[in-house]
Amino acid sequence: IKMCSRVEERDFVTAHHEMAHVAYFMAYKNRPLVDRDSANPAIYEAIGDLIKLSVLTPEHLKKLELISEVPTDR
Repeated sequence: IKMCSRVEERDFVTAHHEMAHVAYFMAYKNRPLVDRDSANPAIYEAIGDLIKLSVLTPEHLKKLELISEVPTDR
């Protein structure tokens, strides 16, 4: 993914959202042409948003050493 970015949350989640699109298209690259398009373009965005939300979980941020502790107030 080629993009102008800064080290900030917005670009962090945008990059992951775009990588989800790439992963989706790569998974379907060998499928027949008729199967490559989803019934609704919103599916592509939903997959991107799912990944975007998952990278913001405290557990994931801790694993990447972006935060020092996972909050316990649940």
